[in-house]
Amino acid sequence: DDAATGPQERSRASIAGTTRIVGLCTIACKLTGLMREVLLASLFGIGPVMDAFAYACVLPAYFQTVLGGINGPFHTAMLISVKKKKKAEDVKHLIESLSSWVLVPATAVAA
Repeated sequence: DDAATGPQERSRASIAGTTRIVGLCTIACKLTGLMREVLLASLFGIGPVMDAFAYACVLPAYFQTVLGGINGPFHTAMLISVKKKKKAEDVKHLIESLSSWVLVPATAVAA
């Protein structure tokens, strides 16, 4: 009977320990975020300069989300296209052309 309940109890303890670690990391993340916001408010104050700084931080993250970030749709499509290419020269040409197509809109948005 002890052998049957042993693995279940260890599994529950493992889940509880993992939950505790995730909870503590979440609390630490929220506290450091609060400290960052307090520090930025003390440096920039509240107004147009702080708004510009906030937008400068948010816009790159937004475009990363739109493109899907790592393992997103853009990244996956790129990997599939590269995998189909047999020659290194073809891969180089593909990467250069895609980089150009991404650079043009990014430059337009930045300007």
